[in-house]
Amino acid sequence: MNSALDEIEHVYKDGKRDAAAFRDVAARYDELAARLELLSFSNVDVKAGVEEYRVILLSAAKGAQAMATALDKQDFRGLAGAKLEIERLGRREKVSVLKIDTECQAP
Repeated sequence: MNSALDEIEHVYKDGKRDAAAFRDVAARYDELAARLELLSFSNVDVKAGVEEYRVILLSAAKGAQAMATALDKQDFRGLAGAKLEIERLGRREKVSVLKIDTECQAP
């Protein structure tokens, strides 16, 4: 999981920020969400947290795809909207991870 997220971060931060890169990031988020869907958890709170995280990953994939489409069309308004959505999802992702970590560390 962490290595897949590290790869996504590397593509986003160190690579070109062109439409192809955003399509690659979108595909990686979709793949990661699909992998999470296959996992099972006995703790209902952890299960709910992982599902919330999976939904965030799917939304991030859509946001990255929206960035790619906006770049292809040189749609600067669409680009700004997609960027805001991705930033919002980044904040949601941090909160979601904290919830999962808290549940996993609970006695």
